[in-house]
Amino acid sequence: MDHPESMPDGQSSNEQPGPDKTSDGAPGIHSYVNRILNKVAEHAGVSERSTSHSFRRGGAQYANGAGMCVQWIFDRGARNMTAPNKAFAYVFNTPSEGRQVDRALSSRHPDQVVALLSLDSFDSDTQAKIRFVAEALFAASVGLETAQNNVNKRKLDTLMAYLLGHYPCVKKLNPDGLAIPRLEACAVEKGFTVNTLLSWSSHLACDPNTSSAPKPGESQKPATDITQTSLFRHQAALIEQLIEVIESSTPA
Repeated sequence: MDHPESMPDGQSSNEQPGPDKTSDGAPGIHSYVNRILNKVAEHAGVSERSTSHSFRRGGAQYANGAGMCVQWIFDRGARNMTAPNKAFAYVFNTPSEGRQVDRALSSRHPDQVVALLSLDSFDSDTQAKIRFVAEALFAASVGLETAQNNVNKRKLDTLMAYLLGHYPCVKKLNPDGLAIPRLEACAVEKGFTVNTLLSWSSHLACDPNTSSAPKPGESQKPATDITQTSLFRHQAALIEQLIEVIESSTPA
């Protein structure tokens, strides 16, 4: 959609506004989107000129992507593809490329190998305690009589590690949500406290095996501002939660 100011004088003066156009000739949403894209493209390192149409159809993602095929970007095999092509594109391309998009949405490089959080850094006694809490938290998915209905213990450990790892930040953002009260209630039910959850979270945050690796082709550079690191933000949120626990337990 052309902006009214960029149209030739003869064309803009002879045409009358149609029934779908506003009387004042205001630019449509695509004009504003294109203007924003032009402003941020240079700072974002986009190498190809992109418009609202190319973003909607996937052209810009393909031109500036990390090797993802067109079939994935165009709605994972869109309407202009035959059924066999859709099937092959989905089966052979979607899993790996879906993981690439997941990494990009997590502010990581699409080709970066991400180390999953786990409970392996804890000692065996602490692992048993965390699994004890997990059994209460996921009572509907573990300990069932039919073994095939139980969630794999390794997957449960990974899920529990992420719940504990993000516990301080999630509690800071939404302390009354569904996850935080449920996690704390299960921990208290098994004889633990909020301080215990915070200590487990702090241990996971300091684990060097789960730190972010540099992008391919980049050298590891020291952070100029330590307050912008994920570890600092995690520890800051953890300290805030500890202060709240102390204040709530101190008699007035």
